[in-house]
Amino acid sequence: MRRACAPEHGESTVNGYGEAILPGAGPSFQPRRRYRAARDICQIAPHPLSSWLLFFESPDAHTPQGDRERTRPMAIDARIVKELRELTGLPMMVCKKALEDSGGDVEAAREILRKQGQKVAEAKIDRTTREGRIAGFVTPAGTCGVMVPLLCETEPVARCEDFVALHDAIIEKLKSTAKPPRTNDELLATPLVSGKTVRDTLLEVVAKIRENIQIGPLAVVEGDAVFQYIHFDMHHGALVALKGADPADPAMQEVGKNLCMHIVFAKPRYLERTDVPPDVVAKEREILLAAAQADPKFAQKPAEIQHKIVEGKLGQFYAERCLLEQPYIRDDKVKVQAFVARDGKGARIASYAYAGVRM
Repeated sequence: MRRACAPEHGESTVNGYGEAILPGAGPSFQPRRRYRAARDICQIAPHPLSSWLLFFESPDAHTPQGDRERTRPMAIDARIVKELRELTGLPMMVCKKALEDSGGDVEAAREILRKQGQKVAEAKIDRTTREGRIAGFVTPAGTCGVMVPLLCETEPVARCEDFVALHDAIIEKLKSTAKPPRTNDELLATPLVSGKTVRDTLLEVVAKIRENIQIGPLAVVEGDAVFQYIHFDMHHGALVALKGADPADPAMQEVGKNLCMHIVFAKPRYLERTDVPPDVVAKEREILLAAAQADPKFAQKPAEIQHKIVEGKLGQFYAERCLLEQPYIRDDKVKVQAFVARDGKGARIASYAYAGVRM
């Protein structure tokens, strides 16, 4: 008894479509017959799904060649690729791939690249940013100063054109802002002259440079007179506000500059000793007392003397960390507070800010 699925030579059988499979027909013969039948049906009775019917019955739809043609990326005009590259500054092949994914839509491709930049930034967020530069300005009225640290991983990136251009764009925008942002989140949401926010522009630079780039703590200082000093290497900067001073007075400008230079050199952590958190003071006192008690001579002294010794060493702690109690860099026999009282024409330090890289 012959099996229906194994016809003998010269015989024919019927496939699942009800078509006769002729002996000797190649593997591509039967799909082509179905395609021609589907084409004839679509011509006689057009239907919205005709194109799908022709596609699935196409002779090439079931072949590896047809699969390759369907997955082949669409052709992108080189002029559109160039346009996207000029807008983003990213490599040509990266722009081309984004345009292929967006179907040739430039705006959609830019959105894809922004998302890629976000992914790159998130992947590099844990990398240490010990390089960068400091930039800032004081308003024409001399009553408000702003410093923006822009940080990166390596020194060459801190000098590259895209990094510097981003920093300059941020500073120029803040100069034209009536009320500067007070927090980093507000700064990142600020639109630049290009129309893009600081955050979006930073992500584009990260996607291009492939390095972690962060904005350091934003510094904003206000007062009767504000002065600024940024070191020539742009790695350190300081702002100081003087109460009761005239920002247009050349003598006060010199005092303000010298104070800023002192801050850059000495890097105080607090303005005065009352600004030091109580827990920090208690911890330092505990350390000093434990160190002193380890000395046998100290243990033999009366409690009052021990207390005075510890408080005296605590005074050195304040002198190292509090601006007003630090020895002035140009005359170490005079404290900063005394220097301001002598040359400041009755002014006093209201607040200050320090920013630096490589700390």
